[in-house]
This record gives sequence, C-alpha cells and structure tokens, in this order.
Amino acid sequence: MVLEWVVEAVTGGSLKDFVNERFFTPMGLKRTFLLTGKPPFQKEEFAATEECPWRKRVIQGEVHDENAFALGGYSGHAGLFSTAEEVYLIADVLREHYYGKRRDYFLPGVVRDFFKKQEIVKGCTWALGWDTPSPENSSAGSYISPGSVGHLGFSGTSLWMDLERDIIVVFLSNRIHPSRSNLKIRAFRPVLHNLIFREAPG
Repeated sequence: MVLEWVVEAVTGGSLKDFVNERFFTPMGLKRTFLLTGKPPFQKEEFAATEECPWRKRVIQGEVHDENAFALGGYSGHAGLFSTAEEVYLIADVLREHYYGKRRDYFLPGVVRDFFKKQEIVKGCTWALGWDTPSPENSSAGSYISPGSVGHLGFSGTSLWMDLERDIIVVFLSNRIHPSRSNLKIRAFRPVLHNLIFREAPG
C-alpha cells in the first residue's frame, strides 16, 4: 500500500494511470486493469467472489479486498483484474528481464533483486513483493526449484515462476465464492503444482 503512495508522489499522478501508460498499454494488454467505477466488461465476464456480509451482495466486477474497496477500488496491494493469459504475459516480461534477455521496462538487476529471498528474519521466505517456496508444505508443491518466486492472492489466485527450470504456472480461481470459510485450496494448490513440476522437463 505504501508503494502506491511512493509511485504517486514521484510521478504526480495515480498508480492506475502510471501502470496503464508504462506497462499495460505498451505491452498490448487488453483485459488487465485497476478498476474504479463501472467495469469495462459485462459483469458476467468477472468471476464472482464472496457474498460480502457488509456490502450485502455477492462481489462481482469490483475489488474484493476491503481496504482497496474503501480506497476507491484498488491500492498498491489489491485491485488488479486480468486473465490467465495476460498474467502469463506479465510474468514472461519479468522472466525475460530476469534472464537479461531484455531491459526495456526494468533493469535486469532490479528484477533479480526483487526476486531474491530477503533473509532479514531467520526462516523468512519473502522476497521483495514476492514469496519463495517454503521448505515444507509449500503451496508450490514439492518439485519446484528452491530459487523460484511466486505470489498468492486471497481470492484464490496464484503465480509461480520456476526460474531454474524456466516454467511459469498461472492459476486463477474464486475459492472464496460464496464464502471465505472455504479453505480447500490449501490442499489443492500443492497437488496442482506437483502434477506440473513433476512432469515438466528440466
């Protein structure tokens, strides 16, 4: 959330305008956006999330995260809408910068720094804005390389990038529909990733 305010202070504009102008539009993304106001697509094109007890409706076509909703629809930590295909395209751009194949959006060293585990606290698995596989019971399963990075979303989304084997796995779901009390995804995610990483070459 703080990073959003840093971007806005430096650029003098909104985070939404910044990511649209610098990333989403140049990358040719058509269905990736931070949402404020009326959705640009039909409501039925959005996965429904929770039946919100305080908004008194099933959330569909608006941000689920309560803090982002209170801040107008998005924040630095939540409110991004996209498709599996376009999440993959974003991840692939980061991957190419990580490997040094391009440097048009970021310096490769910056991406590598953000993907590096920050061992400030002993046993911590966090990188800068990313997670790395836990030694045991990782959501990424048992076959992912230790140098991988990933991100989990509360509503049931995840992205894992095995940087040693050059594999990207995007998984989007609405696990909180109709209630956040459904925790079955904790058992499902590792099974899914085990199937992929166990069978993948490398």
